[in-house]
Amino acid sequence: MEELSSLHREPDWLRARRLTSFGIYEGMAIPDTKRQEDWRQVELKGLNLETYAPFQLPNGTAPLGALENVGATLRQRGTSPAVVSIAPELTQEGVIFMPLAEAARDHPELVQRYLFTGVKPEQ
Repeated sequence: MEELSSLHREPDWLRARRLTSFGIYEGMAIPDTKRQEDWRQVELKGLNLETYAPFQLPNGTAPLGALENVGATLRQRGTSPAVVSIAPELTQEGVIFMPLAEAARDHPELVQRYLFTGVKPEQ
């Protein structure tokens, strides 16, 4: 977490929020897939956390047509955003679309105000 945050030059306040959220995550119990309704249909037998690597090198591209008719895209290589594009009409409407670390540096007041408002870390 610290390494990724440093790599993207995240502000200290964002790093602190990430670490707090990660601490909450680490303290959570693994969901009971037999008793919790939301998890009843989730099959976890094939999930091997030992082989999970969240920051792998790219090994392909999105299927042809997968990104048609979208207003904005962010393509990523490994852990770094590579290409960001946004429709001009969205920019004219005031939409800001960029990687989180960049937004936290360029628009900290907006990110601090809205980050974790849709879904709380403990959810």
